[in-house]
Amino acid sequence: ATAMVVAGLDGWPEVARALKLEQVAVVDESGTVFLTPAMEQRIEFSEDVDTVIVKLQ
Repeated sequence: ATAMVVAGLDGWPEVARALKLEQVAVVDESGTVFLTPAMEQRIEFSEDVDTVIVKLQ
C-alpha cells in the first residue's frame, strides 16, 4: 500500500501491475475514485461518486 501512495495518481497503475494487483481503488483529493475493472465488479457505493476505470494491461 505504501508504494501505491508514494507512486501517486500518475504512477499507481504501474505499481499495481508490478505487484500483480488486480483489485485496486485509489481516491484523489476531490473524491474521484479510480478503480481497476476487477475492483469495479466488487464495489458498490451508497451515494453518487465520480469514478474512473483504469485498465492495468
